[in-house]
Amino acid sequence: VGSSALRLNPTTPLGDFMKSVLLLPEEKWAALCPTVVDQFAQLGHLRDLLLSVEAHLRGTPPSHAVADCYRGKLDRQQRAAVEACASAGSPMAANISKVLGPFRDLISGPLAEPSFDAQESLKMFLTYQDADLADDDESPWFSEFPDDLTLEHALETYLLLSTCKSAN
Repeated sequence: VGSSALRLNPTTPLGDFMKSVLLLPEEKWAALCPTVVDQFAQLGHLRDLLLSVEAHLRGTPPSHAVADCYRGKLDRQQRAAVEACASAGSPMAANISKVLGPFRDLISGPLAEPSFDAQESLKMFLTYQDADLADDDESPWFSEFPDDLTLEHALETYLLLSTCKSAN
């Protein structure tokens, strides 16, 4: 169904995909979609768009669901390490959305209950959420993510990375 000219490429404009691949009539797409989304959204943004709509409809951000044992504060060194790996110009900064999606799923899903030891590796749990993060060919930039962070620091790390994304 649809055109094979467009492939699932993250940089494909969402509007082009909807109209050319899913064959949604232009007038229907225009009626459903805000102009700003049509002009700027790409397939790679789709997850973030859906999560934003979900949070808006639910009325609470995913951080409200995190169990208390995963809300620990980062110390100065840990905070500096997270900020460094997500700073403008770093390979991870350019791919931060690829971390925030699985991270959001982690904090609003498995970490909503105190089911795991808070001293387990946060990096390891992120790779459980998205196996591509563990693949050096697919995500070589993920090696910059600090190895010493634990689930105890999940919420603050997520919030800090979200802030770094907004700043970049």
